[in-house]
Amino acid sequence: MMVGGEMPIHLYPLQAPISKDQMEELHLQKFCTDFCLAFGARPYVGLRRGEDPPDFIGLAPEGVRRIDCTQFVVGSRRASQAMFRSVRRAIFDAGPDRFSHLTGLLLWVWATTSRDLLDLPLRGNTQQELLNGLELFRFQSEMGVSYGPEVPEQAPDFGIQTSASGWRYYAVPLLVAAPSSPFFVKMGFEIAYNYPTEHTSLELWEEFKRVVMQHDQPSVDDLIITVGGPDREGYQYLGEDALFDFMIRTMTIPPLPLQHTKRVLVHRWESGSIIQFYPTYGTISRGPHQLSVPAHQPLVPNES
Repeated sequence: MMVGGEMPIHLYPLQAPISKDQMEELHLQKFCTDFCLAFGARPYVGLRRGEDPPDFIGLAPEGVRRIDCTQFVVGSRRASQAMFRSVRRAIFDAGPDRFSHLTGLLLWVWATTSRDLLDLPLRGNTQQELLNGLELFRFQSEMGVSYGPEVPEQAPDFGIQTSASGWRYYAVPLLVAAPSSPFFVKMGFEIAYNYPTEHTSLELWEEFKRVVMQHDQPSVDDLIITVGGPDREGYQYLGEDALFDFMIRTMTIPPLPLQHTKRVLVHRWESGSIIQFYPTYGTISRGPHQLSVPAHQPLVPNES
């Protein structure tokens, strides 16, 4: 499966990153809420912090349960997006005055080096080159438009710009809705990172299995794995849920060779669905949500 460009959803704008403990509590409480929406009762009551491990201790119908919490993430994409956030922050800190001509646009940005952004030195001068390029960039509405009754075999020219240090970028207009992100509210435009990666179901399973086995300890009864949940800075990556869905749809899930953990549950943040991976594999709840809709403001149609 190929994942291309992705703009993380800023679910919880925060002044500073929350702690790992706070993030784990947020994920567990969301799991409990979605479980209660599906079955009418919370899976655990009386939750309190554990000795790490376990992260939490709670009372379930079958008795006291020692609960560990973790996430299934795609490390390379998270690392690259984390680096790109420093680029967004540099643009954000520069303020909107230099970029008023970008109002109403979504900019796609990427790099041209062999390992993409992970090879691009994010020093101040490199970031400044991108800022200078965006200040001079002018969107042309005819770029990227194809005329005719059929879809062309080759995409039209989007007016891609290239900088000396390897930045590439182009813009598309926001026609239907504008995001309510703190970045857009201040700057008047949004910026997303184009980082294509390819994944196989076996590769994803091996990473999932590694995460599970890390938590197979005598002090853990239940392992709750969140997929697609927000990180410590409040960012959510929908590509992670898409990759997890690809994994479970395209392979037969093998048994997990656990020695200590009694139950492994996956909670998908977007839909609220809950899937058991151990001791047996199966869907516990399809989830109370149809989809996750990022905060946005619909735009008035342009009648001209």
